[in-house]
Amino acid sequence: MASPPAITISSPLAGAAFAAPANVNLAAAVSGTNGHTIDLVQLFNNGSLVGQSATPPYTNTVTGLAAGSYALSARLFYDSGLALDSSVVNILVQNPAAVLQNVVATALASNLINVTWSSAANATAYILSRDGSPIARVPDLGYADFGLSANSNYCYSVVATNLISSSSASASSCATTPATGGALAWDANSSLTGQQDGSGNWSSNSATWWNGSATVNWADNNLAVFGVNTATNCTVTITNDVTPAGMVVNSTGGTYTLTGDSNLVVVDNSTITVDGNAVITAPLAGTANFTKAGPGTLVLNNSSPSFNGTLSVNAGTLECKTGRTQVPPATALAPMASFALVTTAHRITARRLLLMAEVSIPPTDSILRGNHIQREQPHVEHRTDDHPQLWSQRRRGNVADRHFRRPVCPGCRFRFND
Repeated sequence: MASPPAITISSPLAGAAFAAPANVNLAAAVSGTNGHTIDLVQLFNNGSLVGQSATPPYTNTVTGLAAGSYALSARLFYDSGLALDSSVVNILVQNPAAVLQNVVATALASNLINVTWSSAANATAYILSRDGSPIARVPDLGYADFGLSANSNYCYSVVATNLISSSSASASSCATTPATGGALAWDANSSLTGQQDGSGNWSSNSATWWNGSATVNWADNNLAVFGVNTATNCTVTITNDVTPAGMVVNSTGGTYTLTGDSNLVVVDNSTITVDGNAVITAPLAGTANFTKAGPGTLVLNNSSPSFNGTLSVNAGTLECKTGRTQVPPATALAPMASFALVTTAHRITARRLLLMAEVSIPPTDSILRGNHIQREQPHVEHRTDDHPQLWSQRRRGNVADRHFRRPVCPGCRFRFND
């Protein structure tokens, strides 16, 4: 008995991409007839018949396809009643990538400029150019440009792209690197070139940092940058006291956790910018003031008896966890930021909170011990004894423990976190 014939989609090729609205020429090829009689060939788009022919060529044009995915196939009828189907060929129709907006270049250190931009409609990747020359193709909405010269001006533009088109370049954004103050990027795998996500040790004698051209040991008073593009959780263990000039945790899809028994020493007026998620379980140290910035979440889950500075929150979320966490003496919250006191124990110590945004208060079994809570919208101070509906008190020697209880006082922008 002769083997059966075969039918395939010969055009377009699997994975082909077209610009919307698309006119797609569909063709099928029959082989191995071996004396069989070919009765009819039908062509299908997403299971719907779009054309048929009893004689070659077996072709048809599908017109006006909107953006989306399409499955093309063919069916062969032969020998007066037998039939078989081709394999499915998938194609993609896309709208052109739009010109993106809001490119912002920010000099973070003498050797580093961070570039961010807004997403562009229909884009699947972005091509970043520095001073007119492409330097990177990235899937995300930002890029850390390392290895720059100090006290130098650089201008950046971005092109949005997809499988079928590239947009015009965006408007440029320029920044000038400072004369001093470098940055180092976390590099968990020194066998590869450039910064790499992963877990490892942070110390002065661990070569786990990228300076833009080589992997080097950590040096204090540099900006510490974590996170490339890997969607994973990474643990960085601090094995001796370190003093970064500030920190940046980029969005990676996972969480960076800084742990260890050695101190993370805070430099005055420094900033911890968290665009993704970060957890610090290592102890903080110092008397300096620092700021939590960036849209992401920073969790302080540590005991920091050597830290007596002031923490401001101007974006994103700050959470203080566990009963051992000491909230800094003054914690300021900017609009659109949030501060969550979340505890698995029953006690959090705090002296002063400056509330400039909605604040998450722990469940009712938690205790906030401190002098007062101050709320700066509209610049009215609400002391603990002003709102008996919010607080109950009991004396322990010279210390008053104030318990949260419902109902929350009218007009106070507190919400319980259970």
